[in-house]
Amino acid sequence: MQMASNSANIPTDAAASRKKSYQADGYVIARGVIDLSALDEINLEMGRMFALQLESRGLPIDPGSSRDAFQRNAARLLGADVQAYISTARLTQMIPAAHRLLISEPVIALGRELGIEGHRRQMKPGDHSEFF
Repeated sequence: MQMASNSANIPTDAAASRKKSYQADGYVIARGVIDLSALDEINLEMGRMFALQLESRGLPIDPGSSRDAFQRNAARLLGADVQAYISTARLTQMIPAAHRLLISEPVIALGRELGIEGHRRQMKPGDHSEFF
């Protein structure tokens, strides 16, 4: 992501517009901030988690890393074992690739641009996040 300020560190019109939109709506669409390969990695890891649960129960697995395969596998696990589905869904928030994305420089820079101040929190074992 390109920094949204000029050399005097004064916000550009685009940055000001994004901040105004965020303040009014509570969200902003910021195209091009996140590398799509990072999202592919997160989706792949999530899909693997659900596939492992299906495999351990002897249930069929739709192969591949497509969104359709993931959705079918997730629905299959939900139909077979609600508690396993909920537990697996909760575990997806611990995926290292997701945490790397949250603390990536482009995401942090966008947060700063929008006036969102994060804080460092005490880490627990297995928790690779630092910025929330």
